[in-house]
Amino acid sequence: MVALKRVCYVVVSVILSAIGCSRPEVNITYDGSAQVELVSSKGTRVVVDLSMLDKLTTRMTESDILLTTHDHADHRLVNFSTVFKGTAIEMSEGEWSIKDVYIRGIRSESEWLNTGSGHAVPTGATGTMDNYIYIIDMDGVRIAHFGDIVQAKFTADQLSKIGKVDVAIMLFDCIWHRIDLQNKIGFHLMQEIRPSIIIPTHFSIEATKYDKTLWPCYYTESNTIQIRKGKRIPRKTCLLLMGYLNTSYAELIQAAEWKN
Repeated sequence: MVALKRVCYVVVSVILSAIGCSRPEVNITYDGSAQVELVSSKGTRVVVDLSMLDKLTTRMTESDILLTTHDHADHRLVNFSTVFKGTAIEMSEGEWSIKDVYIRGIRSESEWLNTGSGHAVPTGATGTMDNYIYIIDMDGVRIAHFGDIVQAKFTADQLSKIGKVDVAIMLFDCIWHRIDLQNKIGFHLMQEIRPSIIIPTHFSIEATKYDKTLWPCYYTESNTIQIRKGKRIPRKTCLLLMGYLNTSYAELIQAAEWKN
């Protein structure tokens, strides 16, 4: 009888696995700049801050969702949204429920500095601009893309909308946005919300060294990771180096390898 029960248990487990009862995973792809590709277990793809078509895993289609945090060339392809047939949400505040994905756009502040890179303003000129945080919930995982936010701290309203973040996409050192190791704005903001995983975008060797004084640091040679709610999400904040600079930075700070 015991043997029969064991056989039945194995059979049921195989059947459940075959019909797709395994827990859903989110694929996160990052390979430089601020462009991030998110794919739910049902195949819904969200691309944030598209700037490099050649870095996409597959070409954009009408079933995709495109989010843009602000109007800078390394976050937005000029005129792409005019030919894109899918859902485009550009620099917008609000809430959207699309297929199996829930998206919230939150206005935030940013600054810019012209370093002589060809902008139609004098070199050395500065200014402020709107930047939009996007909170993407899929398969029980909350991903927050902060674009190029430059604020001393989050407002109470922003914090209430951001909530508990599993994966944060965040900049730390970017001269064009006056965020660096002197003001440590990026670090302060992440310490406010304490996400489980931080994937850095605009950063540097110096920022990477400082990261290690705050959080455990990991790296992956893969451009894509899989995240599952309740598994593969650390309890405490850690930094994950991805993208084309990950190997050199990881070696410098002796980061541990991320196990997918």
